[in-house]
Parts: sequence; structure tokens; C-alpha cells
Amino acid sequence: MILPLERMRGLITSARYPRLEEREVRAFQDRRLRALVRHAYENVPFYRSLYDEHGIGPRAIRGVQDLHRLPITHKRMFQSLPMEQRLARGADQRRLIVRKTSGSSGEPLVVGRTWMEERSLGLLRWRAMFNAGYRPADRYAGVLMNHKLQRADVQLPLRMLRAVGLLRTELIDCLQEPRVILAALRSLDPQVIGGFPGVLARVAVLASEISGRPLRPRLVIAGGETITPLMRKQIEETFAAPLFDMYGSIEFNLLAWQCRESGVMHTCDDGVITEVLMPNGTAAPARGRGELVGTNLHSFAMPFIRYRMADVVTRGGDRCSCGSPFGSIESIQGRMVDHFLLPRGRVLHPWELTTDLVVNPNTVREYQLLQESESRILLRIVPQRSLSEVELRALREPVERILGPEVAFELRLVDRIPLEVTGKFRTSRSLVRSAYDNFSWQPSGASSTLPPGSSAIRDASKELAQPVQ
Repeated sequence: MILPLERMRGLITSARYPRLEEREVRAFQDRRLRALVRHAYENVPFYRSLYDEHGIGPRAIRGVQDLHRLPITHKRMFQSLPMEQRLARGADQRRLIVRKTSGSSGEPLVVGRTWMEERSLGLLRWRAMFNAGYRPADRYAGVLMNHKLQRADVQLPLRMLRAVGLLRTELIDCLQEPRVILAALRSLDPQVIGGFPGVLARVAVLASEISGRPLRPRLVIAGGETITPLMRKQIEETFAAPLFDMYGSIEFNLLAWQCRESGVMHTCDDGVITEVLMPNGTAAPARGRGELVGTNLHSFAMPFIRYRMADVVTRGGDRCSCGSPFGSIESIQGRMVDHFLLPRGRVLHPWELTTDLVVNPNTVREYQLLQESESRILLRIVPQRSLSEVELRALREPVERILGPEVAFELRLVDRIPLEVTGKFRTSRSLVRSAYDNFSWQPSGASSTLPPGSSAIRDASKELAQPVQ
């Protein structure tokens, strides 16, 4: 496993943020990447076979500048393997803390980490919360999924801190009805509220409509799903508090968090190496779109090296205006699995269809786009009030113009839109094969991965390569 000295270096690096210099962050990434690749090759059967197949060994990786030489990995690779092929030699599966991805793409994945790995990644998340404005003495209410505490996940250090009034956390089951969640929040009266933005937005709308003591947290921290402008407006206006975005996943824990000064997302560079890649495997330009690929620098029991997140993001500039030593992501567009494949190879991101729902939030409480087939899309809307035919037409016509005559479009008013079984709210869902299936990533310098005549891939490639204006 990872050497104690190297683990301590990682914790020291985390504690020194933001006083770190960029060169120190890069040196840490280089050193940790060399150790991780060597460890994976020598101890994890999957990576040994993968790297041998591609004719590359640990000695070829001197640092981040060589990362492009390693092959891309993805969830489906791991799902097809028995656990012992993914685990490092010497890792006791019975003593690992096991997490399971939400499976929003229909493909859940089991992830295992040691106690120390889990704590190291957890410290990075706490640090980001402090950076957003959380204070150790705050009462934090998390509207999240309730998970049974695992035997391997010893909580003694956290219990000791809470015994003296620090890091006090109350969890509220996000699968409960909004009225129940609102009542629990009013009872706790927390200084900080956290959770899935879709659930918090529902609670915020309800709180604005019914009488009772208003919730006035100092801060709201949301993550786990893409925050739409409509969700942000509902949450910030009702709670009269700023909303900060935390971007993470089960495989990596924290990937990025929103800067209080600039609003962009700081990438967690001492926890993960993030790459924003275009479909040909090359890096996206500054403020260009691409798919996020990550390398977890703290997971050695079950490594994730150059792992496709299936998330489309816009890369930020080289440095945030706040002076952070970390890189940045300007915005998160959404999941690759949520892109719609339309007739004649068109690839469309659902956000292109919902501009008017954001511009006119006073008419719409919630919405969800559902692609029922390649040539049919349904828009469900929970209205704020009774809508006139003129208002409905104003919502319908811009979408019809974008989709064109080849795609049938229906706008349907509903009383409610159900949450996912994971407690998340998805603003778009496709029942058709996803654009995710069409992308085949390779190391830079490899031959083109776009098969001849694949217009869907070429169109998506052009879209992702365009810088955001």
C-alpha cells in the first residue's frame, strides 16, 4: 500500500492550502502519480494486464506530463471484473469501507477504500466546506441518503470532536416528503444546510408557500447533481443565503468546489488529477468543453487512474482570480448519459432546450425532459400557477424550433415529478442509447477513434471542441 511518509505528505499538503504555491502542487502530483502507477502495476491485476497490453510500464511515467501515455479506464471495464482483479494485493476486502455509485446511468459500481484513504478524502471535503464559509462550531443539516454505518468506518475521532461541539452534523433522509424535511430543518435551525440541489429546491419552494418560521441559514452547500439556474434561484431567494456547489463522486469524493470570490470551481488538485478531454483524447483548450477524466491520488486499495467520469464540463483558465494554486472548471454541463441522440446523428444537450424555463422561472416550479425515442421528446412541467395558452406556447415554440420537424415534442403539465431512487432529481433523462456509448477515448497520439461515417460522434466532437463565449 502507500508508504506512511507519502501519506503524511498528502495530509500536510492538504493542510497548507491555500498557502501552497502552484509548483508545490505540481510536484506533489508528480510524486504521487509515480507512486500510484508503480503500485497499481505491481499489485493490481487489472492494471498490470492493461498496461502490458498497451506496452507501457511504470518507468515511463515521470509525472503528470506523461499521463496522456496511459490508457483511459471507465466504469464498464471495472464492472466486468471480479473484485480481486480490481483490488491491490494485500488489501483485505472485509476491512474496506465500501461505497456504491448511484447508478444514474443504470450502471452502479462498488468502490472500496481503507479507513485512512476515506479519512484523507474526507478531510479534503471538509477543507472545501471551510473555504466556502462553514465554521467548525456550525450546526450542519445534510439532506442526503441515509446509509448504515459500516463496521470498518470507525468514527471515534469525529465523535470526539462532536462531543466538544465541533463538526455537529444532523442527517435528514432526502427521500422523505418535502413537508417532513422542512419540518426537520425548522426544528434543527442549522447555520449550514447541505444536500442534493433538486431536493433543496423542492423544500425551498414549499417553504415560500406555507406559513411558519422562515429558515435563515448562513450558507447552503449542494452537490451530487447538476445545479440548474432555476434551482439556484429557488434556493437562494427562499433561504436568503448563498448557494455553493460541491462537485464530487463516489470514486473520487471531492473533485471541485465553487470559489467564493470568482464563482468558478477550484479543482481539488491535491486529491485528484483532473483532465478535460475532447473525443480524440487531447486536452480541451481554456474555456473549452470536454469530458472529465480523473486520477484519484489517495486511493491505492482500489485505484482509479485516468477514469472517465462521463461528465461534460467547461475547463476554466489557468489560474482563478482569487489566487488559488489549483486549476479550475468554469461550469458543469451535465452527464454524457444525459445527451440526446437525435435523427441523422445529431447530438443535443438538454440544456439547449430549457433556456426559456430559466429565463421565465416565475411560470415553472420544476421541469424534466424525457427522451422517449430517437424522434420523440416529452417535457414535463410542474407550473407555479395556472398557465395561459399564450404562456404555454411561449415555452413550447422555442423547443420545437431547436428540435425541428424530425422530432415530435410534447409539453405536459403534471402535479409532481418523482425523484430517482437515489434521492436525486434529474432534469433530463434519455430512454435511448446515450451519447456516452459513442465515445471511445485513447491516449493522445493514438490513431483517431472516430469510426468512418459516425456523424453522431463527429457532431459531438465539434460541439465539445468549441470554447464557450
